[in-house]
Amino acid sequence: MSIDDDREKFERAVKDAAFPWDQVFDSQGTNGAFVKLFNARALPISYLIERDGKIAAKLMNGTQLKQEITKVMEKQ
Repeated sequence: MSIDDDREKFERAVKDAAFPWDQVFDSQGTNGAFVKLFNARALPISYLIERDGKIAAKLMNGTQLKQEITKVMEKQ
C-alpha cells in the first residue's frame, strides 16, 4: 500500500521493483480508506491476505513475510 500523493512515482516504483503481488495506491495519506480498514499505524507494513479474504499475517519485514507466505502456500 502506498499513501504517497504522486501516483506516477508510485507506478514507476512498483514497475522497477517488479513486485509479484498486488499493490494499492491511496493518495489520502493516513486518512485513506485502506489505512483505516487495516489500521495501519506505521509504514511500511505488509499484510498477507488469503484467498478467502482473511488476514493471515500482519508483518513488518520481508523475512517474516516470506516465512508466512511459505506457511500459507503449504496449506493450499
